[in-house]
Amino acid sequence: MERPIVFYFAWQEDQWLDELLDYFADVIALLPAPQSLAVAKTERLAEAGKTALLIVNPLGEPEKSRRFLDLLTVDETLAGDALYIVGVPEAEAATWQAAYPAAEVVAMREPAFAFDYAQVLARMAGEEQA
Repeated sequence: MERPIVFYFAWQEDQWLDELLDYFADVIALLPAPQSLAVAKTERLAEAGKTALLIVNPLGEPEKSRRFLDLLTVDETLAGDALYIVGVPEAEAATWQAAYPAAEVVAMREPAFAFDYAQVLARMAGEEQA
């Protein structure tokens, strides 16, 4: 099975981006903005037959991220692809999950340096093959 197109939407470079780049061969990193959604749709349509793995990190701009996720989750091209919301503080995980039930919310239960990125990335890789 073909590997999906991996999109990482975040407001800043962070540990998640580093880990994603180490794990996946290709990652398209974009700001979570409407213009980036258009870029992702164009890429996705250009790669006919491929699915996308959509990873959104709302850290730093949660309200803008919510507006972006609202657009993403109703987009006819991307809404059916695997969606992960990462980097969310544990205290906010249930709120994010309730707002976006189709997404898998990955809460940060410990500091970034101690977090088990490998386990989450392996789960994402399993999702990409589904």
